[in-house]
Amino acid sequence: MADPLCDYDGDYSMSASRIDKYVSVFNIGLQNTFVYRWNYFLRAAFGLIPLAGTVFLWSAVFKERGSGLHGYDYGSMIYYY
Repeated sequence: MADPLCDYDGDYSMSASRIDKYVSVFNIGLQNTFVYRWNYFLRAAFGLIPLAGTVFLWSAVFKERGSGLHGYDYGSMIYYY
């Protein structure tokens, strides 16, 4: 007697079209992984640009002034950012 809740039809062999579907799904998942990975790396890289700009800006300001600015020195200003 066959179980009506079971989808097993007695044949576990996979046809080429079923394998192609699994390969396609795998390839799409792999592409999504690389898209998000590149997105992460690009966001991290472009997130460092404002930090570098701020460091260079305050470096120039403190090099010109030679002393602190309202109680902040160079290290504390960078730490504050």
